Order: sequence, then C-alpha cells, then structure tokens
Amino acid sequence: MMTATAPTTATESESTSASTNLNHEKPPLSENDSKSTSNSDDVVAAADNSIPSNTTNDKSKHKSTTKEKRKAKQLPPRPTLPDSEIHHVYLKGTGPGGQKINKTNSAAQLTHLPTGIVVKCQATRSRAQNHEIAKRLLAEKVELLQKGDESRAKKVEERKSKRKKSADKKKRRKYRRLEEEEQSQGEYDGGNHGHEDYDGKREDYDGDGGPGR
Repeated sequence: MMTATAPTTATESESTSASTNLNHEKPPLSENDSKSTSNSDDVVAAADNSIPSNTTNDKSKHKSTTKEKRKAKQLPPRPTLPDSEIHHVYLKGTGPGGQKINKTNSAAQLTHLPTGIVVKCQATRSRAQNHEIAKRLLAEKVELLQKGDESRAKKVEERKSKRKKSADKKKRRKYRRLEEEEQSQGEYDGGNHGHEDYDGKREDYDGDGGPGR
C-alpha cells in the first residue's frame, strides 16, 4: 500500500527560511570590538591628514619658476622690416671672388628709408642670398637703434660676453690648480732627497754605494 505525504504549506517554508537566516546572522559587536573599529577609523583619518596639502602647490610653483627661467633665457624674436620701408640696389662686388663677384651685380645694398641706415652684403655669389642676409642685418641695426639694450642683437652680444667670461674663469681656475699641484709635487720631491739615519742625521752616499765618511 502506498502512503500519501502531506504537501508542505507556505507557512512551514517561511518558518524554515526564517530560522536559516537567524542562524546565519552575525552576532552583535561587543563593546571592545566597536572601540577597535573606531580606533582604526581614527588612524586612517589621521594618516590622511598627515599628508601635506601643499604638495600640489609646490609642484605648480616649481613649474611656474621653470617656465619663467626658460622665458628669461629665450631671446627676443628676430626683427623684420616691411618691404615698403626698404630701397634695394644690386651692385658689383669688390675684392677676391673671381668674375662672378667683380663682373656681375650680385652684391645687395639695402637702405632703410625712415632712418637712412645702409647695409651692403656680398657674402655669397648668389644675389638672392646676399639680399636676405642684408635684409636681416638691416633689421637688426634698425631694432638696435630703436630699442637699444632690449634689442635682440644686444641680448646676443651680452650672452656671448657672459659665456666668454665664464670660459676665462674656468681656464684661470684650471691653470691655478695645475700650478698648485706642481708646487706641491716639487716640495714633496725636494724633501725626499738623501737619507737620514735613526738619529736624524743625514748620510750621503759615496761612489761605492756605501755611506760617505
């Protein structure tokens, strides 16, 4: 004979799941556990507060000072002149260079009309290249006249002068150090000639290899 089992009701399944959840619930924290948790939170907060807040500001200041130094080292842009202010003439060159220089109008002579500054160039055999060189030199002369110490030509001259002075100082320090080393070496060699006995008396050697009498 087969026996029929009674179906499980909804109330029984709910009570079973509730008892399972109760078994898996964490026990409440004791007083000591809560204190340790709060202490760890305080330590983390203190560590966060110990990090300097001005680190970013220091980096930004360093970048700004670096940019300022780079700007200070940079030269002003090359000056330019409008063609309307320039009168150009091509002439025959003089001096060594052959027929290309002496018999052709390859030399460029430019005049700045507002100031009357004249520049002549025959650096190459090309008329176009001489024209460009003369135009650049003319622009530098005009800027030097107008701006003085703030002109690019003046800045370049000052930079070359500083480099030359620095190189001269390095040379002088080098030669001074070499002279001091030579003097110290000479004093050392001069103090080691001859032989001294245990009493402090100096003994000279004769020709036979023995001490002199």
